[in-house]
Parts: sequence; C-alpha cells; structure tokens
Amino acid sequence: MLTKVRWGVTGSGGIARRRTIPEGIIPARNAELMAVFDINSKVNADVARKFKSEASGSVARRKVVDIIYTMAEGDLADGLGKMWQGRSLF
Repeated sequence: MLTKVRWGVTGSGGIARRRTIPEGIIPARNAELMAVFDINSKVNADVARKFKSEASGSVARRKVVDIIYTMAEGDLADGLGKMWQGRSLF
C-alpha cells in the first residue's frame, strides 16, 4: 500500500496556485494536499475550494500535515521552521 505524504502550503496564491499545487502536489500518487494558507483570505478560500483542501488560518498548527511548502524566505522561514515542530519545510 502506498503511503501518502500530507502537504500544507503557505502562500497559496501566486506561484503555488499556478504551478506548485496543480503541477507538483495534485498529480503525485504519493501526495495529498491537506491545508492551504495565504494572508489574503479570499485567495486562500478560492485555492482551497479549487483543490479540495482546507483553508486554514495556520497550516503549522494542523496535525494532519507532514510537510509544509512555503514561499517564505530568510529569517521568516527560519522562524516558521521552529514553529512547525520538526515537520519538513520546503
């Protein structure tokens, strides 16, 4: 049986909505999109609806997420990584 990796995406608008989610996560047999987050709540709700996932206020707090994909850079990504309790951060 194939184990699916459960993904969360922060910054769900932009490149994640246009490329990462539809071209990378969705078609992968071993991946499942569980939750998305964007600071623009309307964009986030649209992305969640389009890809049948949860529009989350914080992907980091979701226990059902194994890996978090983020567009954050530098110090922000470092801080987010600490907050995400040992889960993989891409």
